[in-house]
Amino acid sequence: MIVRRLEEIKGTPDEVGLGNRLSRRFVLGRRGMGHSVHETIFRAGESQRVQCRNHLESVYCIEHILHAHTDLRLVCVFTPAHVSPKVHDEFGS
Repeated sequence: MIVRRLEEIKGTPDEVGLGNRLSRRFVLGRRGMGHSVHETIFRAGESQRVQCRNHLESVYCIEHILHAHTDLRLVCVFTPAHVSPKVHDEFGS
């Protein structure tokens, strides 16, 4: 079992600013789990099309176009697991 606390992630390379959102990576491929788990915060008032082209993704809030009227907090699981603190390209991928 992997136990990680949010306080352990804040301010480290596993907390990645992505413009109008913030991604906190709780589990990445280097942990050997075969998936990664991310908490994603969309900033209030922001809209963005998001598409994951290189991974299968399960998201607790299931919408293809998100518009956050208040801060939106998401927990995401990716397969294959992310292995680095990469940033999305101009297509959101």
